[in-house]
Amino acid sequence: MRFLFIYLIFSFFTLSGVGQSKIDSLEHVLKTSEEKEKAYIYYQLSKEVIL
Repeated sequence: MRFLFIYLIFSFFTLSGVGQSKIDSLEHVLKTSEEKEKAYIYYQLSKEVIL
């Protein structure tokens, strides 16, 4: 039972780190993109934040 708890905590933190990495990369691209691309990047950011 203890092993399961540790496994779930580890999985949660691992997946959180991957999600934050994608958000950071989208924010970086947002700074250098054109107006038309910004709308799509904002859309992708909203999907990442909700999930």
